[in-house]
Amino acid sequence: MEFSSSASTSPADPLPRLAGQQQQLADLQAENATLRQALDLMTEALWAVDHDWTITAVNAAAEHFWGRRRDELLGRHIWELFPEVVGTPNHAAIVRAMRSGVAQSFYDQSPAVQRWVSGRADPTPSGLVVHFRDATQLREGYLALQQSEERYRAILESIDEGFCLIEVIFDAGGHPVDYRFLQTNPAFEAHTGLRNTHGRSARELVPDLDQQWFEIYGRVAATGEPVRFVQEAQALEHRWFDVNAFRLGG
Repeated sequence: MEFSSSASTSPADPLPRLAGQQQQLADLQAENATLRQALDLMTEALWAVDHDWTITAVNAAAEHFWGRRRDELLGRHIWELFPEVVGTPNHAAIVRAMRSGVAQSFYDQSPAVQRWVSGRADPTPSGLVVHFRDATQLREGYLALQQSEERYRAILESIDEGFCLIEVIFDAGGHPVDYRFLQTNPAFEAHTGLRNTHGRSARELVPDLDQQWFEIYGRVAATGEPVRFVQEAQALEHRWFDVNAFRLGG
């Protein structure tokens, strides 16, 4: 009688593999927590959607901007959540980014929060990431500066004295050789007879202008010391000018 025996193989112990998977999960959770913390430290607001326009991520700045908690935003359809934005230029830019796969910038007033918003929509394989910031104060500052500039321009254009803003040009040795007109008023044109001066240099407009003009303006630009003088410009039909020159800024 013969007996045969065979060794039975038991399945591999699943515990090491399970432990490895648990470690991978812990590593991913730690990485996600780090990324979320980094996003929440951003000053720019950020939100992400999938191809169905479902919100998949928001950061703390977006919560603050919209005045809604994260759990009120995640998993919601963005345009159902903010229907008042549909049809605005911001909405059009974001939709265009999703459809074209090309990043789009936007800058407009958001009816969702009644504030001006500037930002960009960047397509991703899973949908779209939009980052933006509140541009209300920036816009108000720009409008105030624009109004101030318009007021000063109106004053300069109404006065009888000629006014010009120039940039003195020095050679490699530090000697003033020319100056470029950045801004003039109508009275300047009337007093000097020069036209279309913006962006052009004095030597270009008046090739034989007296060297004294370059020396005086160069000294004012270099030292910052203002000067009041009376000077003849022989190349300008021997006209005499009473000039007050001073440096602007540094």
